[in-house]
Amino acid sequence: MNYILVASPEFKAKYFANGLTKSSLKMAPSINYDHKYSMHAQFITKHFQLDASEYYCHRVGTSQAFVDLAKRGLVYCLIPQLQIEAELARGELINLCADKQTIETLYWHSWVLVKGLNKQISQEIVRYGRQVLT
Repeated sequence: MNYILVASPEFKAKYFANGLTKSSLKMAPSINYDHKYSMHAQFITKHFQLDASEYYCHRVGTSQAFVDLAKRGLVYCLIPQLQIEAELARGELINLCADKQTIETLYWHSWVLVKGLNKQISQEIVRYGRQVLT
C-alpha cells in the first residue's frame, strides 16, 4: 500500500508556504495512529532527518479521522493514496512531497477464518486485495 504525505491547500499555505523544511515541520501539527505505529515518524526521519520528539504529533485512532482532520486543514499526515484518490482529484488534499512515498506491505490474518463462508470471504478479500494493490 502506497502512503503519501498530505494536507489541505490551506494547511500548506499556512505552514509550508516556503516548502517542507525542518523548521516548518517542527511547527506544523501532524497525526499518527498510536504510540506503536511509527510509519509517520520513520517517514519524517528518513526524508527530513527530524526525530519524533522534535515536532508536534498527535494520536488519532482511525484512518478516516486522518482524512477528515487533514481536509479540515488541522493537520498533515501519511494516508494511503488509495483511500484518498477522490480528495486528491478534487484538490481537497494535496501530496506535500510527490517525490517521496512509503510503501507498506499488507497482511491478511485469517487464522480463525478457515471454514465455510468465513473461508470464502477471506479468500475473496485476499483476491481483491491482490487485484487492487498490485
